[in-house]
Amino acid sequence: MSHYNNLNILRLIFALFVIISHSYPISGTPGADWLAVATCGQVIFSSIGVDGFFIISGFLIFNSFKYRKSYADYIWKRCLRIFPALAVVLSLTVLIGFFFSTSTFYEYFWLTGSVKTYVLNNLSLYNLQPTISDVFATNPLPGTINGSLWTLVYEFSLYFLLMFCAFGKFLPKKIGQLLTVAIVISCAYLSIVYREKLSVLEFFWGLNLYYVLYFSSLYFYGSLLAAIKFNESKRLPLYCIASGIALILAIKFNCYTPVAHLLLPVFIISLGYAWVPKISVAYHRVGDLSYGVYIYGFPAQQTLMHLGNFSATSLMILSCIASLACGYLSWTIIEGRAMRYKAVFADYKPAS
Repeated sequence: MSHYNNLNILRLIFALFVIISHSYPISGTPGADWLAVATCGQVIFSSIGVDGFFIISGFLIFNSFKYRKSYADYIWKRCLRIFPALAVVLSLTVLIGFFFSTSTFYEYFWLTGSVKTYVLNNLSLYNLQPTISDVFATNPLPGTINGSLWTLVYEFSLYFLLMFCAFGKFLPKKIGQLLTVAIVISCAYLSIVYREKLSVLEFFWGLNLYYVLYFSSLYFYGSLLAAIKFNESKRLPLYCIASGIALILAIKFNCYTPVAHLLLPVFIISLGYAWVPKISVAYHRVGDLSYGVYIYGFPAQQTLMHLGNFSATSLMILSCIASLACGYLSWTIIEGRAMRYKAVFADYKPAS
């Protein structure tokens, strides 16, 4: 893989896309974002953002698994990437939430059961608790503190699913790739054709079956592109332009969803490697702010709405600035330092 690419800055843009879409319900503004309006509801900024996250994650995590020192090394690195920053944002939410609640200090910290369970429930990922009693209760979107955390349980689950579906160790390379293609096609087909039926079904641990299949199709497509070393192709600019034009035409002819399953991963990964401007090189040296921006975006927006009655556009601008600041601090103080310990299990070998 090329040392410098656009993938990290694309993830940052995708995190900001989510904030753009959330600005409307959080501010109480009727309607949807500009992209949804322009595409007659076929595409919204947040859907592009989340889809892009899973495609890039599948691409990068495949390589992380491929070059792992051990299974413990792989799992440890994935946990380091998610949990330290998540634990901090959850703890800060509980502490700062007091100032945006209607309870007294004693009531909030000692009598409110949701305060005591908020950090551990959400840190488990599989028992998400979206609210703390009385926090942001008067906001246009009352109750929900961090509406972005729900995707993390799917991301974390796919870390393990990729590990269990790593056919390369047991099967010939081509057979493993064909099986991955079968998984991508099957998941995409089921999530497109049976969306309404699947969206009301729960998988294990409360996971929605539709999202399991939908995100799996994108995630494993990204992994497949990594497996065939798609990023090393000399035709990446052509693939990027062609897939981008095809996606625009799909919107025009009202068939975006099936075409996106086929071409969006190609467009995003080729865009990630086709042209690497100086801004991407500079951003690579700063760090990766995308995760911090993503997990702080929603509570930052709710906080701003509690402090002032902002329009969707004003909230969008202010919350993007606030989230970028939080993302930078999260990377500098928490995430970047946590990654210093990623080699803890590099030499680990299970006892025979």
